[in-house]
Amino acid sequence: QTAFNQMFDFIVEHVKDAVLCAYNGSRFDHHFLVEEAIKRGIKVPDLLIVDGNAILGGNLLSNKFWDIARFTQSSLKDACYSFKVPEHITKGEFDHTKMNSWDDVDKYELEVRKYLQNDVLSMMWIVDKLGTTMYERFKIWICDFLTIPSIAYSLWTTTVKSPVEVRYDFEKYTMMKDA
Repeated sequence: QTAFNQMFDFIVEHVKDAVLCAYNGSRFDHHFLVEEAIKRGIKVPDLLIVDGNAILGGNLLSNKFWDIARFTQSSLKDACYSFKVPEHITKGEFDHTKMNSWDDVDKYELEVRKYLQNDVLSMMWIVDKLGTTMYERFKIWICDFLTIPSIAYSLWTTTVKSPVEVRYDFEKYTMMKDA
């Protein structure tokens, strides 16, 4: 049984009402979760939130899957720098060309393990910092949104008290569009 199957079994058996967070999961991890659920005959909700080939969000059993990369709009490495993730847990480097077979996973296990652990720890740091900041400033939980533009729109519609007229002013229109 693969590590992915073991993880999926663990989610099915033990994880309830949680947010399953992945970095760039909408373009990668979420596809594997949905595919495995379908293989196992687990009902995947009719409503997956999809943008092109990205699965932005959805539910798996009672859990919600969510992608922090949709909020940082950068690589995990760049997000680590921006969020000042401590050096000892920041995302490291790994030569992915070393991985050509499952035997290579065993061969480079220690190197891969540290790399993947730091990926998870870095992501947790970023989710915590961004989530805490957004809650303290705006009383919103970032996992209730799928993208940073969806948060921006929500904040715009709940905080702007008077309409902004930009229809005939190209300079204002450009500023609003860029914002």
